[in-house]
Amino acid sequence: AKIGTATYPTFAAAVAAAQADDVIEICKADTYTMPNLPANITIKGAVEGVVFNCEGSGNIASVPSGATFENLTMNFGTNDYHGFQHSGEITMKDCTLNGKLFNYNNMFFEGCTFNAPGTEESGYSNKDYSMWIYSGNSTYTNCTFNSAGKVVNVYYEGNGGGTPWKV
Repeated sequence: AKIGTATYPTFAAAVAAAQADDVIEICKADTYTMPNLPANITIKGAVEGVVFNCEGSGNIASVPSGATFENLTMNFGTNDYHGFQHSGEITMKDCTLNGKLFNYNNMFFEGCTFNAPGTEESGYSNKDYSMWIYSGNSTYTNCTFNSAGKVVNVYYEGNGGGTPWKV
């Protein structure tokens, strides 16, 4: 991995060295685990085949002040309530998202492909939504949704006041 012109022997070493506003470029196609992230960084797949295994339950990783992900694949699995919980804003550009993701804050998607569970592309057999939105705003710009019948679920547990969502 590299940050600017500095190279690191592993992705983990680059994350440990990263500071706010850095761009970490992953230069080797492989499957990675998402670590806790420093404030306001970008993780970019510099080659095709950069995959993050984000399966499991609960919080994927700590993202205290936001992050941007570019040109990579994230495999989220099919567990409920699994996402970037209590995170800063997250932007995903030109990413492929397999499985289902629960949104707990503002997320912005540009040019992303969503493969909902139940589609051949996702690799997960049970049918479900690509995304469950619990709070925050989600924006989808020039995205593709491959679905087996479900795409985005806006779930609202409000106190009865105000408008829970807008389309």
